[in-house]
Amino acid sequence: MEIVLKYDTPKEWANQVLDNLDEFLQDHADAERKVSTMCLSIIAKYPDRTEIIEELTQTAIEELLHFKQVYALIQK
Repeated sequence: MEIVLKYDTPKEWANQVLDNLDEFLQDHADAERKVSTMCLSIIAKYPDRTEIIEELTQTAIEELLHFKQVYALIQK
């Protein structure tokens, strides 16, 4: 399967990421963790909104798994 992006990644941005990879990975890990936490917070705040719980739970799990992957890269 080929993924076609709508936009090309600017080379300047990619070079900045590579020059500051540790900082980029930490920022990315933080973002993944925050999204997971936010999903769980919404579930806790609105437990009666059962129509959103399944999707928020799945998103929280997915983002936490992403956090785990990024954290493993940081540890390397």
